[in-house]
Amino acid sequence: IQLIGSISHRANLNVAPSELVRGIAVALGGQYELFPAPAVVDTREIRDAILSDSRVRRLFRTMETVDIALLGVGAVGCQSPFVMKGYLSPKQMDRLGEAGAVGEVCGRFFTIDGYQCASELCERMLSIELGSLKRIRTRVGLACGLEKAEAVLGAIRGQLINVLITCQAY
Repeated sequence: IQLIGSISHRANLNVAPSELVRGIAVALGGQYELFPAPAVVDTREIRDAILSDSRVRRLFRTMETVDIALLGVGAVGCQSPFVMKGYLSPKQMDRLGEAGAVGEVCGRFFTIDGYQCASELCERMLSIELGSLKRIRTRVGLACGLEKAEAVLGAIRGQLINVLITCQAY
């Protein structure tokens, strides 16, 4: 099941969550459920309207039954997909960093100690809440590169992930 709405993408920029969910399910012979909404919308009111839809409410209830989650651990900075795709300006990302954010999982920014870092993006985000995420038994964090070291540390300290897959830095 897709835990975050879709992030529009252009060629050569990250794979959309829906493509990952579909690809993994097909490769393993499983079923999948997509989140047919954007990850970020323009206003809180739009987010609230989408969350009031019965199909979206059912999807969020289904998220509560997930046993294993594969989660990208993102760093704070101008290379974040949220900046590269225009959801946050570089200045807004800098403010998140100044407020203590070191990383994000499912679009939820957090501090080095794993606490959610409040941002205006939270009010526009369509993804699993960190509290619900922590109830998933196995939370596999995927991260590569030294620039994500603090994000990984924060995700571990905050119990956002309890398994880590990473690559060797060269």
